Amino acid sequence: MKYTGRLSLLLIVAVFTLFQIFVTKDPLNEQAFDTLISVIIAWFVGKQYDKMRFYAEKDFLTELYSRRFANKFFSKLKKKADSKKLTLGVFMIDINNFKQINDKYGHEAGDEALKLLSRTIGKNIGKSDIPIRWGGDEFMILTPTITVESAETMITRMNDEFVMSINKEWILDSDFGISAGLAMYPADGENIGDLYNIADRRMYKIKENQKT
Repeated sequence: MKYTGRLSLLLIVAVFTLFQIFVTKDPLNEQAFDTLISVIIAWFVGKQYDKMRFYAEKDFLTELYSRRFANKFFSKLKKKADSKKLTLGVFMIDINNFKQINDKYGHEAGDEALKLLSRTIGKNIGKSDIPIRWGGDEFMILTPTITVESAETMITRMNDEFVMSINKEWILDSDFGISAGLAMYPADGENIGDLYNIADRRMYKIKENQKT
């Protein structure tokens, strides 16, 4: 969570305090109590602002970016890809047999599995990649300049880490790994809706192949 609100209000308090000292000529120690109260209030109000701003962009459960911001990020990355003649990857990822986690262990366990996957995604993507909670157990990753080969490596590593982590939490009798599909801009589509549909279809095709 960024400190924009807190730092901005603390800066205002500092400027106002210096202005008072300059105008009234009162020493700082005579204004110390009022300044301390102002600092505390500024920090508290700024913290509430930062929270509101954070959860306006982020999914409350996983703290990844929310679906409503996917278009914004896609537009920025698309412009960058166009200007440099690069590709842009759109991943769709979900948890295999996720419903069984909710049914057998409860929805709190399902939430923990979603948070576990979000942390796994965060640890395995690059600094320029954008992780998004798309909805339910579906996640999207917007990733610039990725190749099919590097995509397969990343997903394999992510799956292995997720499976190892989830098996530490529960004794499982089903496959609770992840499935992923990848669509590439501009080869597979021009907008995020088309790319999502293609990546989603590829993800479910892989999921079906894993069952056979």
